[in-house]
Amino acid sequence: MLNIDSLRKIDAIDIELQKFPPSMDKIMLEMEKIITHFFSSPNRIKIPFRGFLLEGPPGTGKTELTKQIVRNIAVSLKKKGIENVSFKFVDSANIAAAKWGDAERKLRSLFKTSVQANERLIILFDDIDCLMIKRGSNVAVEWHYSINSILFHELDNINPTRVIVIATS
Repeated sequence: MLNIDSLRKIDAIDIELQKFPPSMDKIMLEMEKIITHFFSSPNRIKIPFRGFLLEGPPGTGKTELTKQIVRNIAVSLKKKGIENVSFKFVDSANIAAAKWGDAERKLRSLFKTSVQANERLIILFDDIDCLMIKRGSNVAVEWHYSINSILFHELDNINPTRVIVIATS
């Protein structure tokens, strides 16, 4: 059984409003604009859009920023009559597993249940660096290479007109 939230429709009540510094407000507004356009005008997108990577020190609000963006987008899209956008929160530390093959199974299952439904979807990988390692790292083990391979393969297979991936590191 996966230890991640089940796929569900975005509900504005699920996510509390946070107050961010002006520099983050600018980032939030730009991301909201891009994602809202992505879901409201899928036929006008010429280049497949994959998503965002938010990088920074722990505790700077990356995850909360993303959750608030999702909440704001849900409200914005609802006003436009678009209500079928789902949000999937994935704690990357919960994907990692000690037994050989468990992490790979969890990752495949996540994409199978989420992406194959062909819904409009925002996937947030929180702390994706728990799964990824730097190439050539001396801590690299077969497990990391396997996870990297599966993650990149699954990302390549998503429908770029229906799914946006946001990752924090």
